[in-house]
Amino acid sequence: MSISYVPEVPQTSSDRFVIIATIKAKDETSANRLESLIIACRDFALSSSAPSCHTYRTVRSLDKKNGITTFVIFEEWDTTSDALRTYFESDAIKEWNRALKEENLLAEPWEEPPPFYEEFIRK
Repeated sequence: MSISYVPEVPQTSSDRFVIIATIKAKDETSANRLESLIIACRDFALSSSAPSCHTYRTVRSLDKKNGITTFVIFEEWDTTSDALRTYFESDAIKEWNRALKEENLLAEPWEEPPPFYEEFIRK
């Protein structure tokens, strides 16, 4: 997520929100670099430094069309006002932002900030 600010946390009926980001690497070298960046972001989000993160799931495509690897990131956060602040101000996100700006890793632009979602059916 090449975001240089902290997005406003949405208010939901479930007190949690979801971020789903889709990222396409331009080649295998870029995919490997993106994977390492995503792992660093995930590790921080799931650490005690980011207690508002409940889920951080990552997947990558098995079929690489035209040599492009697609990553999908699914995150679940509390809707507390500071839920994303620690995360977006972390070294992991700062390195993500720097890499996306300077390393030409993406096959196509991606939506930033990624859209927020609300789960509407909970068990």
